[in-house]
Amino acid sequence: MEHLNLFWLQHARKKRKFTVKFVSRIIGITASTLCHWETGKTPIPAEKLLQLCHLYGCSVNDLIYKETLK
Repeated sequence: MEHLNLFWLQHARKKRKFTVKFVSRIIGITASTLCHWETGKTPIPAEKLLQLCHLYGCSVNDLIYKETLK
């Protein structure tokens, strides 16, 4: 997923005032895993990407192809 806009992950979480701890608990991962995804250190499994999109109220296409979040 070379087109994944990783900044969007953190931005979407913060826009909804979600903490790393809250999101990680909801989708069943560690806080450090979420931080690694947001910084691009590790890839996001498709299943977890779908869970994040549902939680953040976006589509996978929004997350992968948009340049910015409105």
